Amino acid sequence: DQTTMSEDHLHRTIKSIKSRMTTIQQLKVIMLTKINITSEVNSMKEHLKEEALAQEEEEEEEEAEHL
Repeated sequence: DQTTMSEDHLHRTIKSIKSRMTTIQQLKVIMLTKINITSEVNSMKEHLKEEALAQEEEEEEEEAEHL
């Protein structure tokens, strides 16, 4: 009877470890996704800043031409 108990316990432990490993894998994927998204967002922000600056310069040039 003792062997059955320990085998059962072993199976539960293995199941628990596998579950934790799955969770860790999912967290890694989430972290990498978050890093990629953050990187893309930063690139977009940078691009928008550059666009805004270019737009400002264009408007300033147009104003200077009208003076």
